[in-house]
This record gives sequence, C-alpha cells and structure tokens, in this order.
Amino acid sequence: MNSTLKKGCIICGADLKGNKKAGFYCKKSNILFSYKSLKASGIIKRELVGSKKSDKFHKSECIGVISLKKENMVFFSSDKTAKKRGYSHCALCYPNYPR
Repeated sequence: MNSTLKKGCIICGADLKGNKKAGFYCKKSNILFSYKSLKASGIIKRELVGSKKSDKFHKSECIGVISLKKENMVFFSSDKTAKKRGYSHCALCYPNYPR
C-alpha cells in the first residue's frame, strides 16, 4: 500500500510517495528516504489509519488495514485527532482499550 507524504522531502519540500517497507521516494530530488529516517526526523509521526466507510481507526501495522480500500483511507497523527473526527479504537490493534 503506497501513500503520499505531502511536502515530506527534507531536501526540496516536494511530496514523497511510497510505503513503510520500500521507503518514500522524492521524484524532484531523485532520493529514496527510508521510513526509519523520516520517522527519526519527525516528518512521520505515529501512523493511524481509518476508513471513510467506517468509524474505527487502526495502527498502520494492524491486519484490519489490509481490507481498507486505498481511496477510502484517512490518516491521523494521533488518537485524539481520530476521536475528534468521530472514530473509535479497533478491537484488534487496541485489545486492552476499554470499550
């Protein structure tokens, strides 16, 4: 699953496209950034994923994310942001969270 990091390139400020496993590529600078380096630099915060078609949000590594259609995905930087938008925790990736 590829995603876009808006203005994520630390060299030129262009958008980055890619994923956690392969890394994120800047076409303008012709540079591939590792997920780890972008996370360390603070460009990537905690990744939470929800769907426009449901009211649950998931950690990016949750098995529930696989079933989400790319065009319906919404991303959140924090639990607080997701909750403000009306989403609640997924029972798979937050098993100990009170319901």
